Amino acid sequence: MMTQAEFNSLGVVTKAVLRAMAATEGDAKLSAAMTGSSVRSVQSIMCRMRKRFSMSQADLLDAVRNRTELED
Repeated sequence: MMTQAEFNSLGVVTKAVLRAMAATEGDAKLSAAMTGSSVRSVQSIMCRMRKRFSMSQADLLDAVRNRTELED
């Protein structure tokens, strides 16, 4: 599970990639275009975050959507 504090502690690029992935329903190519990162970087960040939080991609993206809603 990802807490709000954990989400807030992530780096700017990591948060941008996670938000882009959540907004595009997990489309790495579109997320890369949105953030200016390479597809490989987007996939690498997703892999690291899935391992760090022990979550599936779908669960991680749901958590990011929930955290983003809390910030707004």
